[in-house]
Amino acid sequence: MGVLAVTGNHEYYAGDAVNWVQRWRDVGVRPLVNESVRVSRDGPNGGSSVTVVGVNDRKGTAPLTPDYDAAFAGVQRSEFTIAVAHEPLQGREFAARGADLQVAGHTHGGQLWPFRYFVRLQQPALAGLESVDGMPVYTSRGAGAWGPPVRVASPPEIAILQLRAA
Repeated sequence: MGVLAVTGNHEYYAGDAVNWVQRWRDVGVRPLVNESVRVSRDGPNGGSSVTVVGVNDRKGTAPLTPDYDAAFAGVQRSEFTIAVAHEPLQGREFAARGADLQVAGHTHGGQLWPFRYFVRLQQPALAGLESVDGMPVYTSRGAGAWGPPVRVASPPEIAILQLRAA
């Protein structure tokens, strides 16, 4: 079904986000640059599909400025829609547009105690499955670290989400 990606704040900190996005394309990763894609697979009952909407990180600048309206262009509210953006804070925009689920990262689950309390001042979700404006958001703690290569009370994770039709 492919590998999809969206930009995060570190591509912009590096000052080279446009080249990062191109490099992803070069290695077979499809960046969702304020756009959506329908992914499907054949299943025992004929097949299933979801719409994945990706938006650039909120720190993005031209030509990678986040544009939620462009990302949702042509997406029907009746379609199951997974929104992907680096920060759970972006979930507010997704919820307002009818997304069913957001997948995010950015917070590292707080990474070091007591940073989790400061992260909560800026982000509406910290780690795991939470709700942002009534929409479920899964925020991965991620496998790496920011700043010091240390994690306290926030173990690394690679999340595997399994979706089932209700």
